[in-house]
Order: sequence, then C-alpha cells, then structure tokens
Amino acid sequence: MSEVEKVKIFTNQSIEIELPKSVEAKCSDFCLEVYSAVAYIIEPSNNKGMVLCSCLDYNNNPLRSEEIPLNISYSELAKYSNPPVINGLTNMYHPCQILADLVTIREKKDRLEGINLTYTWGYCQRARPAGVCNSLLFGSAKTGVNITIACPEGYEPDNEVYEKAKQDAKKTGAKIQITNDLKEGIRGADVIYTKNYAPAGLDKIKEEKLRQQNKHWIMTKELFNLADPEAIFMHCMPVYRDQEVTSEVVDGPRSAIYDEANNRLHAQKAVLAQVTP
Repeated sequence: MSEVEKVKIFTNQSIEIELPKSVEAKCSDFCLEVYSAVAYIIEPSNNKGMVLCSCLDYNNNPLRSEEIPLNISYSELAKYSNPPVINGLTNMYHPCQILADLVTIREKKDRLEGINLTYTWGYCQRARPAGVCNSLLFGSAKTGVNITIACPEGYEPDNEVYEKAKQDAKKTGAKIQITNDLKEGIRGADVIYTKNYAPAGLDKIKEEKLRQQNKHWIMTKELFNLADPEAIFMHCMPVYRDQEVTSEVVDGPRSAIYDEANNRLHAQKAVLAQVTP
C-alpha cells in the first residue's frame, strides 16, 4: 500500500490517510480500520459535519495541529453537525481528560474544593500540546481546586487562558499560581500532575532549545516526597518514562495513573448522558 491512499467511504467524500509503509489498512463494510496510523480528513468543515452526522450519534473527534488552528475547527464543525460535537482533544484544550482527572481527585481525596494541585512541566524528547495544562486551569478554577503551574521560564501557560481561569477562580475561591521554582511548586501539594507541553505559538526552534536546556525537569521520588505525605501522582498517559517522570514514581504506591485512565470511561459516559436528548 502506498504511503498516501485515498478511499471513498459512506459517500463520495475523500479521506486522505498518511500511513507508514509498514502499516496496513483495509476498508470493508463501510468501515475503515487504520492500525497505528493517523487519518487526516482534508474536507472543509461543512463537508465533514454533514458526512459525519449522517453516520454518527455523537462526534467525539481528536483534532491535531496539522488540522486545526488553535480551537477554531470544532466550532466550525459543530455548525454543520446535527449530533453533538464533543471536544476529544485539540492542541489548545482537552476537557474530556480533565473531567476524568477531577473524578480521580474526588475519588482519592473525597473532595475537590481546597485541594492543592501542582501541575509540573516535564522534559520530553518531543514537544507535546498544552491542551491538558489549559483545560486543567479551567477545570480547577471552576471546581475550587487550588492549582500551581510549575514550569521552566518560557513555558508559562497561555495568557488568555490564564486570565479567563482567574475570572472563574474569583467565583469559587480557587487560587492560581505560576512558578519557575519546581521544588517550591511541589512542596505540600495534595496532587502532583506531570506532563510535557509547549505553549501554542512558541517558536519551534526556540522551544527545542528551551526544552534541551531543561532536561533536569523530571519528577523523581526525591521531588515527589516534597509533596504532602499522602499526595497522589497523576499523568494522563502515554507517559514518557524517565523523561517526564521516573518509573519509580509512575509505578509507586501513590501513583493514580491507571485509575485516572479508567475514569476516562466513566467521565465520557457522563458527558454522553448530558448531551443525550
């Protein structure tokens, strides 16, 4: 199979799929199965919406940087889709993940209001989107969770997101802090959440240089022990072990990453229940 193959599915709409040479794909019974590959739908938003709504009850679609400028395409897609459009992931936001994160914190700590959560930037061999960071700011502010973003200089959250989150925090009493001091950000926290990210709009060459300068930003057992003795560790996965965080922490007794992953199912069922007529 060629690296770029076009198939016609459901209607005469074309879907372009970029595949590694080793990847196999097949189209049968109007179902496209792509293994270990990413499908890029290159039709305009109105075409996508009309086609998808003819064959779906819900549209929960992760959209990547190659396809969306910030968060615009979801709004466009929703205009032409009769079924609800659920934001499964964009480079700017990841609300479905944060719902699962909040469920996990509530499950482990019996409350959300007043919990001290520290989200730490972690080194990774490649830059990853800032959707979790941005949405976690919103989710924490809306539920009364005190959130600290601990990151190297240059990786501060998007200013517009930060300002909007502060407005939500005023209503709930949540505290939002940003620090470039990793140890100070971790100290006494109830929850430690580590993940690599690059703010939207940060020049790629500059980001690569900054990232390589901050390889020491890795969550170790010694750093984790600065948090509250009953603190839990969270990561949305996939984890870049021994880059963002050491395996000792990931596999430790206070790691909640597998419960966090399991709660994605329950959180998304709740979303579907809310949007079902």
